[in-house]
Amino acid sequence: MLWSKTTALALTCSIVLLSSCGFTPLYRHQSDSAGLSSHFAAIEIAPIESRLGQKLRNHLKNKLTPDGKPSEPLYRLIITINETRNDVVILKDATSTFAKITLRVRYKLKNLNKTQIVTSGTTVATTGFNITQSEYVNIQAENGAKSRLAEQISMKIEKLLALFLKSAINKD
Repeated sequence: MLWSKTTALALTCSIVLLSSCGFTPLYRHQSDSAGLSSHFAAIEIAPIESRLGQKLRNHLKNKLTPDGKPSEPLYRLIITINETRNDVVILKDATSTFAKITLRVRYKLKNLNKTQIVTSGTTVATTGFNITQSEYVNIQAENGAKSRLAEQISMKIEKLLALFLKSAINKD
């Protein structure tokens, strides 16, 4: 009984302290003002080269514009990718048992009204996969690693764009 009263008191104090410090969640949805989701929905994502770029674009579309392509986009997201693969663990017989894939992505958010780049940056993600005797397993492992990279990079870009748009909204 005492533990539940203490827990309730701690929870109440936490809520009071958090509300008084000015903390606001980044993805807060407010009905009275336009949140980040309306700004995300105004981003058109330009096509990206390669199959990995296609996967990255699909992840970004699902995160930024889940309701479909914007009818009147305000921004265009332009992405270029650079993928490198390194065999890391090399045995005496010159075979490898582990590979590392690094994906370096450069993004630019262009304002279509002012035809200028409003923010840009680079983000990097790395993952690895085991190399076995089976070629089919190796292909599947590499494809899985690339899919994980596309998901990781899309989350990073979403967060970077959210921070930029949140600061741009606060300036206005």
